[in-house]
Amino acid sequence: MTIDEFKRATVGIAGSTLFLFPSGYHYTPITKITISNNQIILSQSEQTHTPITLSDFWITCESLPANTQIYFQLTNANPQPMYGFRRIPNAIIPN
Repeated sequence: MTIDEFKRATVGIAGSTLFLFPSGYHYTPITKITISNNQIILSQSEQTHTPITLSDFWITCESLPANTQIYFQLTNANPQPMYGFRRIPNAIIPN
C-alpha cells in the first residue's frame, strides 16, 4: 500500500486514531516511524511507548512522495508490506 492509497482509504478517520499491532488477545501500540529507501516502516520503539496517531503519521509523510510504500515490522522480523488495514474503535491495525 502506498501513502496515496492509504490517504484515500482513511478519508474521514479522526486524526487521534491510534496505530496498533495485534498481540495475542490484545493490541500493542506502534510507537516508531522509520523512513528508508522510498519506504515508511511502522514498528515499536524500545525508547518510547507513546502510540503513533494518524495525525503523527500524516505529519511524517508530508514531504514524502505519494508512491512511498508503507511497511510494518513486528519485533525483530523483516519489514512486511502493508496491504491494507482493519479498524477497531479508535485504532487502525495494519495487515
